[in-house]
Amino acid sequence: MKILFVIQQLDFADHISISYLSAIAKQLNHETYFCSLRSNNICEMVDDIKPDIVAYSTNFLGFRDLVRANRRVQGIYKCLSIMGGSQVTFSPETFEESGMDIYCVGEGEYPFRDLLERLEQDKPYTNIDNFITKGRINPVRCLINNLDELPLADRDLVLSNSYLKSIPKRRFILLVGVCITVLIVVTTTTRSYTETREKYSEGSLLKG
Repeated sequence: MKILFVIQQLDFADHISISYLSAIAKQLNHETYFCSLRSNNICEMVDDIKPDIVAYSTNFLGFRDLVRANRRVQGIYKCLSIMGGSQVTFSPETFEESGMDIYCVGEGEYPFRDLLERLEQDKPYTNIDNFITKGRINPVRCLINNLDELPLADRDLVLSNSYLKSIPKRRFILLVGVCITVLIVVTTTTRSYTETREKYSEGSLLKG
């Protein structure tokens, strides 16, 4: 399958989350591509690549831009859309307004791997942990304890397809996960997500 990873903009370093997801996809023999909305025309890329999956990674500031981009994409080409990142994890209740097929809450490496395997086997993916889909909210799996289980991040995906390939000095993000002080926020967020899941289990999300 062909997978197009999309972010709003690339800042001073490569995008570590996409790099890991791309590495997992390539382990399963899929093709991966990178798009930054501030630097690329996403519709032209979609028309050229014809991806099976468009995977959006977003923070709070880029959410609206990526939602609008996905609407443009779906208007010209039908493909599976999935979104992950801080906006999704902290605000899962925005699923309906996003127009995405899938929200991935929390760490996405293993849920994304599961998704690719299910699609290859033509099996349903709506019951994958961490996923929110139309009519279903699944539990969030435990954090990855041993990060060495993950493949080496595919940093070349971003570095070779962005302005970073031309600059003399490059910065790299090496930290994966969260520090102790942030764990308090994550714990609170996980609790809030659980409460949101219980709320929406009886609410409009499951009625769609």
